[in-house]
Amino acid sequence: MNKYNLNSNVTLHVYNTNKFKDISIYIGLLDNSNELDQTKRLLLSLMLEDSCSLYDTKEKVSNLLAKYYGARLSFFPDVKGNARIFEIKSSIINGKYVDDFELLENQFKLMNEFLFNPIWKSKDYPKKLFDEIKDRLKLIINSENDNPISYSNKKADYIFGNFLRVKSDYNIEKLDEIKINDIINLYNDLINNSLVDIFVVGDIDENTIYDLSLKYFKFEGRECSKTLVYKSFFDGYKEEIEERKINQTQIQLRYTTNKTSYDDFFSVIVGNGILGTLPTSLLFQEIREKRSLCYSIYSSVNGYDGVLKISTGINYKNIDEVKYLINEQINKIKSGDFSDEILDTTKKMYINAYRQGDDNVKSIIWDEYRNTLINDDLNLEKSIEKINNVSRESIMNEFKDVELKVCFILKQKEIDNEKN
Repeated sequence: MNKYNLNSNVTLHVYNTNKFKDISIYIGLLDNSNELDQTKRLLLSLMLEDSCSLYDTKEKVSNLLAKYYGARLSFFPDVKGNARIFEIKSSIINGKYVDDFELLENQFKLMNEFLFNPIWKSKDYPKKLFDEIKDRLKLIINSENDNPISYSNKKADYIFGNFLRVKSDYNIEKLDEIKINDIINLYNDLINNSLVDIFVVGDIDENTIYDLSLKYFKFEGRECSKTLVYKSFFDGYKEEIEERKINQTQIQLRYTTNKTSYDDFFSVIVGNGILGTLPTSLLFQEIREKRSLCYSIYSSVNGYDGVLKISTGINYKNIDEVKYLINEQINKIKSGDFSDEILDTTKKMYINAYRQGDDNVKSIIWDEYRNTLINDDLNLEKSIEKINNVSRESIMNEFKDVELKVCFILKQKEIDNEKN
């Protein structure tokens, strides 16, 4: 992937490949704010995606995307590590497949209109439309809160704090307080002060992409020093329990690992695969398959903030046994008490997953973005080599500091307590 400097802290990344029939464009606006404003960012994303000055109704937007052969355009505020990334994504079929050689420039025009020309640039943003989009976001938030797995996951992240709290903090109360000027101020800050990375992937001419980017993505130069990786901290241990009328109790556990992407993180990835990510994992086999104590169980690790998460759905009467068994499996990883067979199988499964990712636009873009942000040169071949080099001893070393910090339990409400 080749890089071009469009302006100070505005970088274009171009990947010319014939693997895909679509042209994909991704713009990441990155800042490191720890303000609890994810609700505001979600609202901004819906507003930008909904309309712009030129296409100011849902019908106009729908007709435009249909005209461009079912083009896709989306906005979303993500959080990875301590990076707040406001994402703009566009995907349109390559014009050579539909005999439309103006389609590529029209894709750039489309992104320009929706990103740089929101309705408030030409007139007052309609209060009715603002309230409608707020109501839409309320439905999204309520839907997630009604889902026990989603709610318990976000609640555990919020309790843990750090940038997990930043990502999980959106609610109805904050939404009601947001004014249109709050959104405009946030938009101006993101457009003018964020680190900008633009990625274009597809069967393309690099010179054409460079010229179109200069023409339509006119980001001014800016001074910014941004980071992606940090080491999270939590002092002590905290456990919270909530009750709800649900079919199964949800347990969410959060651990600090003291390891990030700057460490031997492939040993953490493989170790976590042995612990609880794959069907062959210790958590799945010992707790679900052998003892039938849970309906689901899963672990994940994040190298950008040094956190291990475990999630499971159980019958509450089994909670003490399940918590004990989870701790026992983590201790097995720490002590190297797992077979050569599961180590080899896990490594092979991850290698296969990485190879599949090399044919995925989203993975290609994120791998390049990550390398840019942490000044790395990791690629498929190096990733496979690092996975093959993972040993029992390296896993033990990387897991030695894993420590439970947060336990959130969303408990099945007892029948006796349901009487009015």
